Amino acid sequence: MLVAAILLLLLSVFVSREIEEQKGQAGVRFTKEGIDAKQIGRIYEEEEQEDLPWLTLWRCKEGADICKNDGSRRATVKLVELWGDVEHIYPKCLAGGSPLSKEDKAGCMLSGKAAFEVFGSEDVIGKQVVYENCTYEVRGLLDVEDKLFVRQEKEGLFSYMEAEGRAGGGMEPVREILLQAGVSPKDGAVLEWDFIRGLLHLFGAFGAGLLELAAVRWFSRRYKGSRILVWCVRAGAAALFVLMLVKGWCFSQEVIPGSWSDFAFFGNLFQEQLENYKRYLDVPDIFKDRQLFWELRLALGCIAGSAVLSVICLFQREKETSENIGGTDGF
Repeated sequence: MLVAAILLLLLSVFVSREIEEQKGQAGVRFTKEGIDAKQIGRIYEEEEQEDLPWLTLWRCKEGADICKNDGSRRATVKLVELWGDVEHIYPKCLAGGSPLSKEDKAGCMLSGKAAFEVFGSEDVIGKQVVYENCTYEVRGLLDVEDKLFVRQEKEGLFSYMEAEGRAGGGMEPVREILLQAGVSPKDGAVLEWDFIRGLLHLFGAFGAGLLELAAVRWFSRRYKGSRILVWCVRAGAAALFVLMLVKGWCFSQEVIPGSWSDFAFFGNLFQEQLENYKRYLDVPDIFKDRQLFWELRLALGCIAGSAVLSVICLFQREKETSENIGGTDGF
């Protein structure tokens, strides 16, 4: 069982690797009108700070009609309009070509299904499609399940925003930009991935602690005659647990109270996160969040399985010890 617990814990690290790559990133999903890209652009032009978070604004529209440049083949696709980096929305999904640059108004990207429906093949880089009487050249191909047509756009309001800043820096820089743009973070749902990563690491450390406890108990019983060796193993396990907590710390200063006498701090933080989660439920599912939350659920499931097996091993050791003591007394 200990071996199975170790494997499950290692599997949780493996399946959450995409979440780990979201260091310093956050997503804002607006439940109301959204945010104006031109206003964001003006803020970035006026600000001279180099540590401003890197932003990507985007929105989706179902039922967009595109066609081959000669009009011979058509497809109804999901239109994704963005101002920023495609990788912020579809990480590691580039199957060919190159992603769009922020200023590329003449290029587009297609998913494999959309490319096949319009051109009859996925060999589409450099070919042209027409959308609303405008011609776009295909720059890249995306490996996703949806039929997508992606283009850069800076007009109108955007429903989604991705922000990337310094890992552990918190959401304050993003909040400041939103407030300058006349938008409150409470108008949407904010997904701070450092916070989520921090919770995942805490659960992982808890699972690893139970596993270490079970392993130390097994080692102590097997080598109970070598007290110095047993104490060294115990000290090593404790040091490893503390190291995991320190190395896995992903929380920003915003989740640490200004003074330890502020007893209402964590209650207010929990209430804010609960309200934020309720707002998130009002927002339609999007590709990136579905993928990352699927990984999160799988990783938490592996950690829970590892913890359960570790607890079973602990109780088994306790039962065996009690039986041995009882058998000795009876003898």
